[in-house]
Amino acid sequence: PCGSSISPDQQRIVEKQFADRKAANLTAPELTAKFATTISVVWNTIVETSGGKGSVTDKQIDDTISKLNASFLGSGFSFVLTLRRRYVSQAWFNADKNSNDEKAMRKQLRQGDATTLNIYTTNFGELNPKLLGHSTFPWDYSPGADKYLDGVVVKYIVVSGGSIAKINASFLGSGFTFVLTLRRRYVHPPWFNGDKNSEEEKAMKKQLRQGDAKTLNIYTTNFGDLNPKLLGHATFPWDYSPGANQYLDGIVVKYIAVSWGSATNYNSGAVFAHEVGHWLGLYHTFQNGCAKSGEFDGDYVSDTPAQANATSGCPPIRDSCPNLPGRDPHHNFMDYSYDRCRDNFTPGQFARIKD
Repeated sequence: PCGSSISPDQQRIVEKQFADRKAANLTAPELTAKFATTISVVWNTIVETSGGKGSVTDKQIDDTISKLNASFLGSGFSFVLTLRRRYVSQAWFNADKNSNDEKAMRKQLRQGDATTLNIYTTNFGELNPKLLGHSTFPWDYSPGADKYLDGVVVKYIVVSGGSIAKINASFLGSGFTFVLTLRRRYVHPPWFNGDKNSEEEKAMKKQLRQGDAKTLNIYTTNFGDLNPKLLGHATFPWDYSPGANQYLDGIVVKYIAVSWGSATNYNSGAVFAHEVGHWLGLYHTFQNGCAKSGEFDGDYVSDTPAQANATSGCPPIRDSCPNLPGRDPHHNFMDYSYDRCRDNFTPGQFARIKD
C-alpha cells in the first residue's frame, strides 16, 4: 500500500554517505534544514469536483496532525499546521504516482523550504489501485528547480479522524468504496438505549433508514442492558427484502467504538470494518469452529484457516485447530481480536463479497 521505496544500489550509496557523515560528525547543510525540530505543514486537499469526491474535513486534518505529533512523541520533532488549502482538479485528483499530472500539481502548489512538509490528498489513478500513499526521502530534496517534488501524497479515503476512512482503508482492493452522503443527529433516549433487535431499535430504523440495497445505513447507539459487551451488529445481504421490511437493513455500532472513541481496545474503527463485512456477506472467521469441509464449511472462505472460537486480546500466535492447516487468522477483521490486532481481509473474502 505504500509507494515509497529505494533500490538496493541507492540504499548502499545513501547509507554509506550517512555513515561517513556520522563518523565525521558532519551533516549536509540541506539535511540540517530538513531535520529542523519544528516542521511546518502545508495541507493541500485535492477534490474531483466542487462538493464531490476527495473532501477532507478540517477535523480530519487536525486529527491527522495530532496523530503525527503523537506518533513522533519523544523524537524531538513537532508538526505545526501553517496552511490548509483546497483545489478542484479532476486531473490532479486522479493522477497516478509520479505522473506528469501529479508533478504539475506539486509544481503549482508546493510551499516553503526543506523544513516544510507539503501534504497532498488525492485519489491516485488506476495503475496501482491498492496504493495508499507515497513520499520523497530527505536525500531526494534538492534546493533548486526540482524542490517542488518534495513531500507526501496520500489517498484521501484513509485520512485520519473518521470511521468512513477506516472502512475504506479496510476494504481497499475489494472494489468497494464508501462515500458519506448524509449525516444526521437525533436526541431520543429510547433509541439510544434500545437493545439489539428490540422494538425501540426497529422503530428507529423504520423512521430513519434511507436509500436502497446499495445504501449502507449506520446507526450509533448505546444498546441496552441485555448484552453489555455488545459493540455492534449487522444484517446480512440475504436479509434484505425490497418491501415493507427493508428498513431493517444496516449496521448498528456502540457509539464508544467509533474511531477515536472511548471503548478500551476497540476504538480504532475495526468494529465498523467487521460489521460492514457482515453486511457484505462475511461470517466470523470462527464460524462453525474447526469444521472446514462438508455441509458447514467454516466461514466458506478458502484462505482463512479454521478457527475453533473467537480470539480474545491480541496474542502473537494462536492455533485453536492444531490438526488442520494454518494458524488462526486473528489479524482478520472478522475475528474478535483487539482493534490494534486486526488489519486485513483476505482475497478470498473479497471474492466472496463480490459473488
